[in-house]
Amino acid sequence: MLAIVASQLGSPVHEAEDRDPGIVTLFALVVRGLRREARTAFARRCALVQEGGFNPAA
Repeated sequence: MLAIVASQLGSPVHEAEDRDPGIVTLFALVVRGLRREARTAFARRCALVQEGGFNPAA
């Protein structure tokens, strides 16, 4: 599963040698995925506001 998830990384993760590289890679992958999804959701919300289809006051 880590191989499938790691294939979604845009660039390799630099890891310290004194830590377990699998855990560091997995943590970096999760953080990147969350940040990417947050940016995508924000862009979708901005597009809806520009189109007039999103009204947060309603």
